Amino acid sequence: MNLVRETSKKMCRALFCPDNKKSLVPNWLSFVRAIGGIIIPVLSYGKASLTTLAGATAFIATSDFLDGKLARALNAQSEDGALLDVISDKVFAASLIIGNIPRNKLFLINGALEGTISYINAKCMSIGGTPKSSFLGKVKIWPLSLALAASYVGYSLNGSEFFSLNFEELMKIGSTLSLITIPLEIINIFQYYNFYQKFKLEKANSHVCALYENDVVSKSEKVYKK
Repeated sequence: MNLVRETSKKMCRALFCPDNKKSLVPNWLSFVRAIGGIIIPVLSYGKASLTTLAGATAFIATSDFLDGKLARALNAQSEDGALLDVISDKVFAASLIIGNIPRNKLFLINGALEGTISYINAKCMSIGGTPKSSFLGKVKIWPLSLALAASYVGYSLNGSEFFSLNFEELMKIGSTLSLITIPLEIINIFQYYNFYQKFKLEKANSHVCALYENDVVSKSEKVYKK
């Protein structure tokens, strides 16, 4: 609960009262993705046109590229802003996965695995660790993103076709890509878990060493006083 409370405070600070007011623009640009994770399913299930869906998706995808560039250009980078960026990405992905579950239960597995990754990373961050995305973590985003895109395009077709692909064919593509992502997510979980355990062990060892050094110094001081 403490981690959730502290994270919420940092996010609110980044969005409403950052130390550097210039960071408001890139921070809100990051937050667009968290909102977009809700907007895209709503547009898709509401049978919005492919043009509208593609435009919204393109804008959200562009925000992921622009927020960091803009923060650096304005010299407005901050720890709170970086945290907001990471959480917005997670919320965006989680929202899209959850939005797919009612029609394709296979995405429930993807959601559970991505949730496990987020939980391990949160545990690591709670003790001062800074988990970084691995090469595999970046690779798995592609089939998962394409699986989600195929599914949402299919939901919005309303009887029409997309590049000669109908609803059923797009659903098969989405399911296939979702299955391909699952083993990659499992391996990624082990990678993050190993990093977390290694960092926890290193922190415990450094704490023991610090206690030992303090004890030695304390004893030396007593001997010197005598």
